[in-house]
Formats: sequence, structure tokens, C-alpha cells
Amino acid sequence: MASQRRIASKDSFRNFLFIVARNHILDELRRKTKEGHFTQHLQAWFRESPTTPDQYLLFQESQALLRKAIDTLPAQQRQVYLLTRENGWSQDEIAQYLQLSKSTIKTHMARALAAIRAYLANHAQGILLLVAFLECLL
Repeated sequence: MASQRRIASKDSFRNFLFIVARNHILDELRRKTKEGHFTQHLQAWFRESPTTPDQYLLFQESQALLRKAIDTLPAQQRQVYLLTRENGWSQDEIAQYLQLSKSTIKTHMARALAAIRAYLANHAQGILLLVAFLECLL
């Protein structure tokens, strides 16, 4: 019986250690996503063409997650975000096209980015852990 307790306690400690490490990584990633340079680095990492099957799968999963985040946006925010990010339009061009003020476009874009960040923070934990792990290997 004593040996079974030791094994169980080792497994419990491993589980505890894993959970502590996972939570620490997630806390750090949440903190870092508020830093502009980290977010830009992460976006650049995902934009690079995937060279291995693992990278390709991660890229596909991240794109699907981003698409889901975009789909949750209100119509006006989604339109402004897509015109900026996918079409490369400037805020002035979007304001003229939608017949809205430039400050309204800025507001829509800021709210869209905040909503996307919040969605990804709540839904991308597995992907972020994998990215953090891959970055540590490089």
C-alpha cells in the first residue's frame, strides 16, 4: 500500500506541476498580448509560409480561429476590419466608401481589435501554448 501512495503522490505532483506551468504560461501570454511588439511578432510568425506539416496545421487552426473571432463582430465593425486588413484600405478610403467620419472608422476598428483580442484570449489557449512551445525550440 505504501508504494501505491508514493506512485499516486508522484502522479498528483506531476499533474499539479503541469497545471501550475500551464497557468503561468497562459498568464504570461495574456500579459504579453498587451504588448504591441509581441503581438506583431506573433502575427508575423503566423504570416510566414508554413514549412512543416505541424506549422501548416497550426496555421490552418489559427486562421479558422481568427475567422470565428471576426464572425462574432457586429456588421459595421466586421466590415471596417475586413476592408482594412484584407483589402488594405486606409481609414480615409473606408470613411469615404461607407460615408462615415474618420473618427467613427477609428472607433469601429479599435472596438473590432479589442473584441478579436478578447475572443482569442478566451479561445486560443491551446494554439498559444503550442506556439510558445515551438518558439522555445527555435
